Amino acid sequence: MQQLTKYNISIQTFQNANFIKSGWAEATFYNAGTTTIILNGLPLVPGQSLAINGNQYEIDDTKYSWQFSGSGVNLLQIIAKYYANIIE
Repeated sequence: MQQLTKYNISIQTFQNANFIKSGWAEATFYNAGTTTIILNGLPLVPGQSLAINGNQYEIDDTKYSWQFSGSGVNLLQIIAKYYANIIE
């Protein structure tokens, strides 16, 4: 019988420039606003998303920072997958 790995999904919403230390297995950054988001130097136009995918048992250790460019609605959503039982 194959061992199952438990994980949790987190959805966070940001409206101001900020940063986050990842610690997740996978994540999607989605620009749900009307302004461009600059995520670690990469522009995400409104409606665009960026998926960061990892392999099983990998944890992303990146610090992500973002700012909003232009006027309008600032809205970044981060949907992340965290393993429930990590042993380091």
